[in-house]
Amino acid sequence: MARIRYTIDGSEPSDNSQIYTSPLLFSESAVLKIQAVAPDSDPGIVISYNIRKADLLDPLMISDTTPGLFFDYYERFFVTTEDIDLVDPVRSGIISSFTLDNKEKESYFGFRYSGLIKVPSDGLYTFFLKSNDGSRMFIDGRELIENDGNHGAVEEPGKVALKAGMHRIMVKYIQCGGGKSLTVSWEGPGFKKCEISSKDLYIETKL
Repeated sequence: MARIRYTIDGSEPSDNSQIYTSPLLFSESAVLKIQAVAPDSDPGIVISYNIRKADLLDPLMISDTTPGLFFDYYERFFVTTEDIDLVDPVRSGIISSFTLDNKEKESYFGFRYSGLIKVPSDGLYTFFLKSNDGSRMFIDGRELIENDGNHGAVEEPGKVALKAGMHRIMVKYIQCGGGKSLTVSWEGPGFKKCEISSKDLYIETKL
C-alpha cells in the first residue's frame, strides 16, 4: 500500500520524513512537500505547495455612511466585464443591494455595483459570486473572484482575510443573452453561507 511522506520546512521528503496520517494544521506560512512511496516501487514525484498565512486587510477609516450601493447601468452587448469600463453608463444611482431589478431591457445589459461592506469581526471570509453570464468581484480594490464570460449560472468562490469594519466592494456583471441571474453571498466567522443583504452594504456620504 502506498504511503505519503511529507516535510513542511521546504526540504525534500526522505525515508526519515513524517508519514501523513491525519489533516495538517498550519498557524504560520510553510512550504509543504509530499511524495508517495510504496514497497517495491520507485518513489513518486515530489509535489510542492507554498502555504501562506493570510494577512488580514485593514478596514477603512470611514464614519459618514448610509445604507445602499452605487450602481452604473449599461445597455450593450459585452464580451467580458472589462468592456463596461470602456463605455459610459446609461443611468447611475443608488440601490439597496445586488439586484437586477433596475434593468430596462431583457438582454445585452450590464451593471457595476460599488460601495462598502460591513465586516462584523476579524477572520477569514469566503465570498461567492453566482451569475449568468459574466461577473467579477473586487474587495478593497483587489480582484477576488473572476467568473467572466458567456455561460449559464455558475458560482465561483474567493477567500480573503479581513479585519472588522468597512471594506470596499465592487461587482461587475454582464448579460450576454438567454438567462440572467446574479447572486452575491458570503460566509465567515460565526455565520453560515447567506446572501449579502442590504443591512451589510453602505455608501460613503462624504466623497
